[in-house]
Amino acid sequence: YSKISKQALTDSKELERAIGVTLFRSISSVMDSELNSASWGGASGLLGHATAYTSLVYTGLADAASEAVATMQEGGFIPDTVVMRPAEWLAITTAKAAGSGEYLSGSYLSALPESLRGMRVVLSPTITAGKVLVVDSSQVELLVVDGFTVEIGTVDDDFTKNVRTILGEVRVLPTFRAVGAARLITPKA
Repeated sequence: YSKISKQALTDSKELERAIGVTLFRSISSVMDSELNSASWGGASGLLGHATAYTSLVYTGLADAASEAVATMQEGGFIPDTVVMRPAEWLAITTAKAAGSGEYLSGSYLSALPESLRGMRVVLSPTITAGKVLVVDSSQVELLVVDGFTVEIGTVDDDFTKNVRTILGEVRVLPTFRAVGAARLITPKA
């Protein structure tokens, strides 16, 4: 939620839009943290439901994720999503060839890739540093029960102070269908 004066709220449509964007960003940040770490389904979020796996061969995150894909496929899963910290994704996308110094992910001026070995990349600051989460999204789903809404009202002494409280809200239901559908990967030490 956020507080704003009644006058400022009626001054501009752009201000209203900015408030909506700020609330949505705040909700997204909290949702990321809650989904990965909060208690749901008897474990501490998706990280608690994920099967821990340490690479037997690879020391790099991208290669360890690829190994995890193979082990998940042998278990009958179809992994299609990789979740990692933004800084670690940046390190992967800015890696350069040893001899030529060219970027391995393509031209520096082109858009950053959004996939790793054909899997969608999702960036999350709540993933454990030095690890990557590989997921079969057909077995792990976030159901949106109530979409993003914004409500404006008064709380406590808001009315006498000429202030309004703006509440942004979304209701979701995390669903985890099968053990092994998410793997938290650690590269080989």
